[in-house]
Amino acid sequence: MSGLSSDDEDDELILQLSALPPKTTLQDAPKKYATQVQNNTDQAVQQSKPNPTDNDRVLELEMKLTKARGETSMLRDKISLLNKEREKDKLNHADTDSQAKQEHERELKYMKQVIQNLKDEKKFLLMEMKTKKAVPTSASLQTNPQAQHQTPDTSTLTPLVKKRKLEDTPQYLKSNVVSLNSHRILPRESDLLFNSIMSFKLFGVDVTLLEILDVLTVKHIDTVEANDFILHSNESIGKQLRRFMMVAKSKLNLDKFIDTFLENLVFLITKISYNSQESKLAVPFLIALMHQIIIFRPSAVKQLCLQNLLLFVCDFILENRRVLRQPLRNVNDPELKLKILEPQVFQYEFIDKLMICYSFDLLESGLRIAQLLTNDGLWAILIDSKISNSLTAIYNLSLSVSVRPFLNAVFNIVAIFNILSNMLVTVQQDSTLIPPSKDTNGSLIVHGSWWKLPLDKLYNLLEKDVKNYYLMSHLDNMDSRSFEKNHFVDINGLIRNIGNNSLAAFVEELIHTDKLQNFPRVISKENLPIQKAHLDFEFEGWLLSLQKDILLTFNNMLLVFPEDSVIINGNMFAHLARLLAQEQQEILSTYLGQDNPNIISRVELIESTLTLIYKLWMNHHQTIGQEYIKEVENELITALRRVVASQMDEKLPRTNDDMADHRNIVDKLNELTVRDQARYYEDAFEDMPEYITKELSDHLDGRCYRIMQARYQKVYQEMAKTILESHKTGLLTVEQADALYAAMGL
Repeated sequence: MSGLSSDDEDDELILQLSALPPKTTLQDAPKKYATQVQNNTDQAVQQSKPNPTDNDRVLELEMKLTKARGETSMLRDKISLLNKEREKDKLNHADTDSQAKQEHERELKYMKQVIQNLKDEKKFLLMEMKTKKAVPTSASLQTNPQAQHQTPDTSTLTPLVKKRKLEDTPQYLKSNVVSLNSHRILPRESDLLFNSIMSFKLFGVDVTLLEILDVLTVKHIDTVEANDFILHSNESIGKQLRRFMMVAKSKLNLDKFIDTFLENLVFLITKISYNSQESKLAVPFLIALMHQIIIFRPSAVKQLCLQNLLLFVCDFILENRRVLRQPLRNVNDPELKLKILEPQVFQYEFIDKLMICYSFDLLESGLRIAQLLTNDGLWAILIDSKISNSLTAIYNLSLSVSVRPFLNAVFNIVAIFNILSNMLVTVQQDSTLIPPSKDTNGSLIVHGSWWKLPLDKLYNLLEKDVKNYYLMSHLDNMDSRSFEKNHFVDINGLIRNIGNNSLAAFVEELIHTDKLQNFPRVISKENLPIQKAHLDFEFEGWLLSLQKDILLTFNNMLLVFPEDSVIINGNMFAHLARLLAQEQQEILSTYLGQDNPNIISRVELIESTLTLIYKLWMNHHQTIGQEYIKEVENELITALRRVVASQMDEKLPRTNDDMADHRNIVDKLNELTVRDQARYYEDAFEDMPEYITKELSDHLDGRCYRIMQARYQKVYQEMAKTILESHKTGLLTVEQADALYAAMGL
């Protein structure tokens, strides 16, 4: 029985083993193995329940199965995590690779450009070295004495061309002979613009403009990208501008280079200006860079580019109008004498004033360049309603009598009026131009009604006194009747150097030279230099030139709108007559006999004023009106008498010693200047020619006579006589005129 039972047990084990899957299946498919093991285990448990040995085996198999399932689950989770990490690494690697490729391409382009520039520079240096090493041989400069006595064989030689015999070159010339380089390579205009920008400095500042921009950055703007120009946060503005220029100048011609560069700068300035968190420290220097670009080659700035530039500058000025709205603070009135509290930091106010000053210069230069356009281009700007409306808002803001004048902007506005009137004179004879539509209601520059308010503003400027001392407008000496320069705006512009430029040193104080920055350094008002009133003939000369520009604008108005009573009227005549009388009184009571270089300028101002009065008197007498003539009659007659009485008898005897004494008293500075210029003739003449000596002497004597007695040219004296003798108004009767001339000895 025992043998039978053991055989039965062996048979059952054989059956179980035969039911198991092969090893390869277990290795390749753990799930299938686990399922089959579970089924076989269940069958074995059912068949061998009575046997305790089988129960132990089943428990062992179940434990193994549970362990296998746990390991399988853990492996599945690990595989899932590994797959996720692998996908994430792939994405990160792809992004990194893309960025690396782009940066590599940019660096490659930059290095190629640098290498090309170095190669060009190497070529120039090699050619320069060859030029310096080249020594002219004596054979090329001297004649061979033996060859002079040899007779050429005419049977074997071609006919000789007769040549002029050369003299032996002096020895001192031989040592200074420089051979010309026939293989000179002219640089491209884009390269010249690049070099001009790289070396440009603001007046009175020791570092270049790009060196200032090198230490400036943006903090609150992630990316500025336009036309191959890319600027990220915390990157140097100057460095990125260099990269753009290096790429652009090699592939763009000059006009396209200028257009693209200006567009990028406008985009960058707009981004900075309209971000309330971003500092405006870089804006004035970017505007100065735009000005340098357009004046480099004005003919390369196209019409559309100019129009867009003018609109941008006008919008920028109007956006920062608060800088121009400074109160008058007239404390001369005891009722208004209040203590005004102000912050003692100056850096932000300084940046704002630089922005406005440079913006007005950019606007004026843009309009000057527009004068180079064809008549069609000029007409397109003059009838542009946006430009007309923007300029109207700007001059109303700049020449307002209710705020403290920004003197730099006043000069710009007067120059702009002069430029616009010159444009009108240029296009008025062109009949091919299409007139503007009638629905503009006289709001365009080409309409006479647009000029009514500008002329009123110019009349107010003519009424101001021009002094020959430099007056800083502090709180205690405000005077609205005179031109004054604000102590906190004593900075030269991009066009004019008005004033002493005492704040130029503080431009460098705004920045750190050794690190990137976004905010300016602190500048205290206590550190600003305080200047007292003092003689300043240069400042006086600038103010006289301002009044001359106003008179030029009036003259253009007479040419463009000769029949427009809105422009040509008694108001203009009255203001000109008052100016004539005022300048006559000033020059006779104050300036005659002074050693002042501006005496001649004042005389020329009187002559220009008299010319306009004469034109109004002769051509527009009916438009003036008797009421205006009666208003200024006494002042006009007195001024005209002084012009007529200034004539001298040039036949009166005078000695050279007398005139030399007079010049030493009233015109010594001019005499020294002329004598210094006369030294230029010493290189051309061994002895000064007699005719040059006489011309210089006559020039000095004539100027001295004009200063001492305010002598006017003959044509202006005839104008004054004509007005006084005119029967249109009866300023003087015939008897009065005869008595006047008899008293004058004429």
